[in-house]
Amino acid sequence: MRNRSIFVVIVLSLIAVTFSQPTELEPYTLETETQLVSPREIARNVDKVFPKLVFQDADLRAVLQFFAEMGDVNFVLDPSVSGKVNLRLQDVSWETGLTSVLNTFDLVITKEGNTYRVRKLSDYRKQINDARNYDKNQKDLLPLDTKIVSLSYADANSMVSIVQQAMSDRGEVIIDSRTNSLIIKDIAESFPKIDSLTAMLDTETPQILVSAKIISVDKTFIQELGVAWGASGSGIQPDEQTVSLNVTSPQPAGGGVIQWGIVSGDYNINAQISAMVTDNNAEIVDNPEIVTLDNQTATLRSGDQVPVSFMDEAGNIITDYYNAGVELTVRPHVTSENRIALAVDISKNEYTPGSAGQYIIKERQANTNCIVDNHGSLVIGGISTEGITLANSGVPVLKDLPILGRLFRYDSEDKSNKTLIIYVTPHIIVPESESADIY
Repeated sequence: MRNRSIFVVIVLSLIAVTFSQPTELEPYTLETETQLVSPREIARNVDKVFPKLVFQDADLRAVLQFFAEMGDVNFVLDPSVSGKVNLRLQDVSWETGLTSVLNTFDLVITKEGNTYRVRKLSDYRKQINDARNYDKNQKDLLPLDTKIVSLSYADANSMVSIVQQAMSDRGEVIIDSRTNSLIIKDIAESFPKIDSLTAMLDTETPQILVSAKIISVDKTFIQELGVAWGASGSGIQPDEQTVSLNVTSPQPAGGGVIQWGIVSGDYNINAQISAMVTDNNAEIVDNPEIVTLDNQTATLRSGDQVPVSFMDEAGNIITDYYNAGVELTVRPHVTSENRIALAVDISKNEYTPGSAGQYIIKERQANTNCIVDNHGSLVIGGISTEGITLANSGVPVLKDLPILGRLFRYDSEDKSNKTLIIYVTPHIIVPESESADIY
């Protein structure tokens, strides 16, 4: 043959129809005992190239046997495989040529032992459906067993929809709320999957101790705390002790900006606070603590309730109470690396006396999400407070005389400008089986 080409011509008609090369046959992905295979998986000479490949009204079974011989594979053809092949291709590989024929006639190849069976795709799908129907009919004849699954930590109501995913169509589940158990009725082969699923999910929920230390710091000494307020970073740097989240919340004019920072590493914030308290540069206002479950919200509040009176439409005076102070809502979540993701909402309400014995309530709010190390601290600052301290000095005894005492004493007002700093520190509580309660 000229140019060492292989030219196959089976002439049964004067008309030759040329087909363009189609895309590779997409494998059918259903899992069965006889798995679909592609031409590339079965032939030794898969990359063998035909400079010219022509079939004219050729018998489909003869064409498939030709590819079997060229690829050194064994094909078993279903009786339903029949048709005429008209194909003209140039410079194509064995894989491309066979795939074109398979796609044209909706044929698939399945592996059966050391041979490969060629059949119609519709017949293959019918076999799968028949096998599934057979399995279903067999399962419908199996007896049902009953098992009680007792849950130690997971809520039985929330586990129902999850367990049902592992049950058969005949399975039933009933909740016993009194014992937090699931009563499951199903065929025997479903229970290993159910047991495995419940064992993975019925685990103890981590508990977190959230500690909030609220201190009042003179603004001139705030830098001594070692927090990089307003830094340009957006997360925790492993080699730094402190870094700011650079997250702020818009506030009313004159109210300042609530700032966020993170203290991690070996920096001993408690020692620094104690030193500032000793030097009268800071004061610990409150130190509330609360224990909550993983992914559950906890609320910490420090302050007073202020009575506010108002008149209703009928002219009655009604007194209501408003929370004044700091309210912190925290939802902690333990990550896979034993770090703690915090969703924090903070509000600061303060009051000033108004006219007619009323009070003016000022509210400030902000929120953020961050990740801190276990025992690390989220630092919240920028909450300014102002106070006035009245003092007098003068000649002892004489300065206390009525009316004339003013001549012997000096009255002064000392205005203080301080900032509230809140340290939110989460601690993961270890179960009793561990060596320590909190680590």
